[in-house]
Amino acid sequence: MLRLILFRAALIAVPILVWSLWAQIARRRGKTPGRTPWAWLIAAGLGLAAASLLITGLIASANPPDTTYVPVESGPGGDVVSGPR
Repeated sequence: MLRLILFRAALIAVPILVWSLWAQIARRRGKTPGRTPWAWLIAAGLGLAAASLLITGLIASANPPDTTYVPVESGPGGDVVSGPR
């Protein structure tokens, strides 16, 4: 779980890091990069994180391939019993 949170946080940080790298290169070449567009950078990072959540939801499956879902059953006395395997 922590790995997923850190991955999403890294995606949010990517646009900021790319802009910072570009600004550093621009300063070395004698150009002024201007003001930091924080709102756009954060929006781009949140967009990347949202896209990763969407893609994960579309690609990842809760059930491994080549398996069949077997629902649980109600046993005697109302107890929940696992389905047959």
